[in-house]
Amino acid sequence: GSPAMRLLGGTALDIEAITAENRDAVIERFRLHYLPKRTPVIYTGLLEVDDWPAREHWQDLAYFARRWGDVHAPLSRLADKFSHPPWTEDVKWPLSRFLDTLQEPVEEVDGKQIYYYLQQQSVSVFPGLVDDIRVPPFMPNEGQDQDDAASLQFNSVLIGCEGIITSIHYDQPLVHNLFAQVAGEKRFRMWAPEMGYHMNTFRDPDRVQWWHVSQIHHAKDPPPEVQLA
Repeated sequence: GSPAMRLLGGTALDIEAITAENRDAVIERFRLHYLPKRTPVIYTGLLEVDDWPAREHWQDLAYFARRWGDVHAPLSRLADKFSHPPWTEDVKWPLSRFLDTLQEPVEEVDGKQIYYYLQQQSVSVFPGLVDDIRVPPFMPNEGQDQDDAASLQFNSVLIGCEGIITSIHYDQPLVHNLFAQVAGEKRFRMWAPEMGYHMNTFRDPDRVQWWHVSQIHHAKDPPPEVQLA
């Protein structure tokens, strides 16, 4: 489908193809225009231009099993492929076991099919994985005359089966997010930051880890103040 994304009110996001010739200019324009205004943007072609080894290696899940199959990876437990409390509980499995069960439900609980999702896991858990990516200089380095929040401070990897839905949420702590789709497809629904007050986030004092997650199931009950793409 089209890579276009829309914000609240139907505002289309900019989409720009990156080539070897315009790469540096595009990155500079991002720093001067998009980053200060906190405006989302879509870029295509960067992984090819920067020659990410992940483009070849990550198409085959056996690659992960060969290199990191014995690594115990923290996983999120999903009910019917939906990442939403209280079903989203973390477990630790060897990565090879997770990959073997990636496409099929592991069990059924209370009529719900249970899947698992490697979600926002630091690449440091998998030694050598960082060598497969080329982090582009969209964010300034530490020590430059920029707000610390604008620096890229954390690299994470996500692996999941087809059809997983993530709850409405914001990343915590509040950070900029550079998302690179290496294999498969992902669809985003985005809301302007000021809409956060309407998202009815969890406030259970015993579950502070969910405070950044909305109680709204956006696939079934979108908040009336929000128009979905």
